[in-house]
Amino acid sequence: MQEGQRKKYYDKSLHFYASPFIGLQSKRTGIILDADPYILSFLKALFLTLLIEYFAFSLLNRGLSISRIGASVFLVNLLTLPTIWFLFAHLIRENLSYTLFSEMFAIFSEGIALGLVLPISYKRGLLSAVIMNLASFAMGSVLLS
Repeated sequence: MQEGQRKKYYDKSLHFYASPFIGLQSKRTGIILDADPYILSFLKALFLTLLIEYFAFSLLNRGLSISRIGASVFLVNLLTLPTIWFLFAHLIRENLSYTLFSEMFAIFSEGIALGLVLPISYKRGLLSAVIMNLASFAMGSVLLS
């Protein structure tokens, strides 16, 4: 968006300021008025990934509390998704290589992290990560296409 277009959103009563990543944001209310499409795509992908992987993980690990499952899925995705979205996307240009490398990174790092933070074996953590990421990839492909 060009600078001239941003000026039409300026409102002295709300004291807007420009942010390089989220566009215009109100200092008082925090409302985002003009978000960067790449950031919005990331947030949409994060939200969908969290929902899908939470349900997949909870079906596989019924003995754990809902709060532990939610916190664990949130933590592992907060570690992997930004790395994939903001780093790998700029380092790997070919789509198939990007997809394979990203999914393998997510599966192994999430599997190990789940084994570390939860009372489950690493084997169970890796199996859960495989199922979670397959579900997320399949559902995301359908929903975002």
